[in-house]
Amino acid sequence: MGRPSAKQRKPYNPDAILDVAVRVFRERGYDGSTLDDVARAAGITKASIYYHVRSKEELLARGVG
Repeated sequence: MGRPSAKQRKPYNPDAILDVAVRVFRERGYDGSTLDDVARAAGITKASIYYHVRSKEELLARGVG
């Protein structure tokens, strides 16, 4: 398993990451979700998420804001 290769990773942008994060939060609950879950669902690395946001809390704030 492990990290997806560059060819396997999907293109992403902040809006796409937010969409995936909101979906994961709704499915698993906010407290039951991790940024690893969001990254896995988006097909990207957790580091890619951190490039755009500082924390899971920031994703939540953007999702409800």
